[in-house]
Amino acid sequence: MLISRTRALSSSVSRWSRAANDRTDADVAVLPTGGAGTVPGSRVSQTTKGRTARPKVRFASGRIELLGLIESRKLRNVRESKIADLVEKDQYLNDIEFDNKNFSLDELQVAAVLMLERAAPNAVFADKAGLMSLFDFVDSVRAVYKPNPYHDFRHAVDVMQFMNHLLSREDVVERVLAAGQGFPASGDELRFMLLVACICHDAAHDGTSNLFQRKTNSELFERFGAESTLERMHAWYAENLIESATLLEAIKPGSVMDSTQFLQEVRSLIMATDMEKHSALLSTFKASPSAQLLNMLIKISDISNVTRNFDEAKVWAKRLEAEMKLANSRLPPSEGATPAPPLAQNVIGFSRMFALPLIDSLANAGLQETSRALRARIESNIAEWERFSGDSLNPGL
Repeated sequence: MLISRTRALSSSVSRWSRAANDRTDADVAVLPTGGAGTVPGSRVSQTTKGRTARPKVRFASGRIELLGLIESRKLRNVRESKIADLVEKDQYLNDIEFDNKNFSLDELQVAAVLMLERAAPNAVFADKAGLMSLFDFVDSVRAVYKPNPYHDFRHAVDVMQFMNHLLSREDVVERVLAAGQGFPASGDELRFMLLVACICHDAAHDGTSNLFQRKTNSELFERFGAESTLERMHAWYAENLIESATLLEAIKPGSVMDSTQFLQEVRSLIMATDMEKHSALLSTFKASPSAQLLNMLIKISDISNVTRNFDEAKVWAKRLEAEMKLANSRLPPSEGATPAPPLAQNVIGFSRMFALPLIDSLANAGLQETSRALRARIESNIAEWERFSGDSLNPGL
């Protein structure tokens, strides 16, 4: 049974919602790609008069100085312009227009670290040692994601970033903090927990589905059972990753949530992403929106690619189509793969049957502003997809 997840600090409402609008100057000293004075193989450090001048970044929170950590993590595929976007533009990590496809995986790893640092309670990761521990955690999470066309580390950060966007919307924050009674968590702890769940939610995904696991009687099926096979695996990985990274020990001082509750909630959030449970979750949310609000937020974040701008949404749709084709090719002949409809028709059908009902349910929970904004984006994308839906070859995509 899911427990109610709510009692949070009311002061977080204004602070969370202000995050999308407030900015402070940031000092950035990252170097150009290549050229004289650049350490070979590095894009984020340079030498001056024989000494290494490490990049120094003061984030908008005013709590952190980042001293060469990107270089020390050996993240080679990092561009000055992208790091500047992440560091200097306080709105960028909250923006629904976040351009995931134009970031490298190394840059997305930095983005994930920054989102976690800014959400963490009690500024516990606000120094070099704290940031190093977050880099360690995100390193370990990234390592378990497989290079699938869709369900990979890029998708995990995309879902995480969309959750960050939702938590910058004032109506969402107010409902999260007001939903129910009795759950011991501060506003920051709730936000941190949601972002951790998002980045872990598809850990070790193998590019198939629960139906595939049942049809093939896979090892995962044998280990995690017939119901929500993949989600149970993702939750298992998440718990181990979180405990190994000692995240809970870091946030424990001053925390009002114990580690058992934190892990239980992360597990519940990940289990809520099972598409086979879509109808049940939607029905439960309509009946009890307060108790299921966080589950609904991660569910929407998980399918948020249909709300992105059309160019971004199109990339995600093609990636998912490629992954589904690969999964079908792995089915034994006796099972017979079901031919997928043309891409445009498939996305339109998914948007209307699954995405829009989820978005509309937010209005019933008092999130009319967010519901209207997301519905408008999905409808705009549907109109774009309809330009291609009449031709089975989907010309121009």
